[in-house]
Amino acid sequence: MVFGEKDIAEYLEAFLASGVIGKSQRREELLRYLLSCEIAGDGHMLKAYSIGVDVYGRPSSFDPAADSVVR
Repeated sequence: MVFGEKDIAEYLEAFLASGVIGKSQRREELLRYLLSCEIAGDGHMLKAYSIGVDVYGRPSSFDPAADSVVR
């Protein structure tokens, strides 16, 4: 079965509304970010640095080896 971007967005909203992952804004942001990167075809480019900066608001000087926020 092939899912379109709209199908994935609808499933994501239903999943988040179900409360399975709790009511954590950060978890929701992370899941949205990961899915949007994958949908855009950039999933292979996901790195701890980009997640730290784009999702967790770390500065451009963020060092994933020194800050475990992504791990």
